[in-house]
Amino acid sequence: MREERERWEKARDELTIPKGAFWEIVEPAWDCRAYGKREYWGILRNVPEGRSDMDACLNMPVEIKGVAIRRPYRCEHRGPMNGFWMVDWDQPDCKPWHQDFVDKGCTNRGSGLRQIEAEVVGINDKGGQDWRLLCETTPMIWNHINHTSPAHCEDRGKKIAVWYVPNDRC
Repeated sequence: MREERERWEKARDELTIPKGAFWEIVEPAWDCRAYGKREYWGILRNVPEGRSDMDACLNMPVEIKGVAIRRPYRCEHRGPMNGFWMVDWDQPDCKPWHQDFVDKGCTNRGSGLRQIEAEVVGINDKGGQDWRLLCETTPMIWNHINHTSPAHCEDRGKKIAVWYVPNDRC
C-alpha cells in the first residue's frame, strides 16, 4: 500500500512540478506573523515555456530550514512570480515569553474568572514588529493549563498580557 502511494505521488509530481524551474532568494520576512510563525518568500525562476507562472508556482516545492514544503500557501505576481510559505518551526525570535505574573484576583464575585497579568518580553518592536500581534498569540501556562491567547494586551510602558482564567472560587 505504501509503495503504491509513493509511486502515485512520484507520478503526480512528475506531471505537476515544473521541470527546470527553481526558487531563487528564499528569505524570511523581517517580522513575525504570530507566535512562532514567520512568513518566507521566494522568486520563481526558469518557468518552462508554455506553462503559466501561477500554475508553476502553485506546484513548486521548496525546502526551508531543512523541511520540504510541497507548495506555497499563496503566489503573487510582483514583477516576477513570488511564492509565500508560513513557517512555524525554528523561529526562536518569534517566541516571546511572559514574566512577572500578577494575580489580580477575581474579576467580579460570581464571575468564575480570575484576572492574571504578565509582562510580555522578547519582542523586537524596534524594527516595526507588531508587538500586539505577537502578544495576542503568545500562550501561557497557568496552574498546569495551557491558555492559547490572552483576552487582550496593553502597553503600560511595558507590554502586558491580560488573561481571564476560570476559577471556581470566583
